Amino acid sequence: MKCYRHNDTDAVGSCKTCNKGLCHECAFDTSNGLACKDTCIDEVCALNETIERSKKIYGIGTKPSAIPAGALVYFMFALLFGGWGVYSTVKRGEWDTFPIVMGIGMLVIGVVTYIRSKRLNLNC
Repeated sequence: MKCYRHNDTDAVGSCKTCNKGLCHECAFDTSNGLACKDTCIDEVCALNETIERSKKIYGIGTKPSAIPAGALVYFMFALLFGGWGVYSTVKRGEWDTFPIVMGIGMLVIGVVTYIRSKRLNLNC
């Protein structure tokens, strides 16, 4: 690949935003990607900042929490519905299937959410 400005010079990399080939003279190293020296430095810095903020929001690259918040909500609903089902079954003496089925469903969704969050390294 050749530099987009200097057709006779080999490129050392490409711009992180516009993907044009850059030689040593045209490239600016932002420490997290190359940018076109005259035009794309601000855009590459903004892109790098966006990526870093996204990592912080989703907790990527940090120590994982014990239980992701989404899974915790489903586990609490499973406990609520399951407790309601067991209580009403004991109190009435016959199976109250709706809350028991809802509790089991919430437990399954909570387990799936927990596994997916851990697999993707998300801490939210």
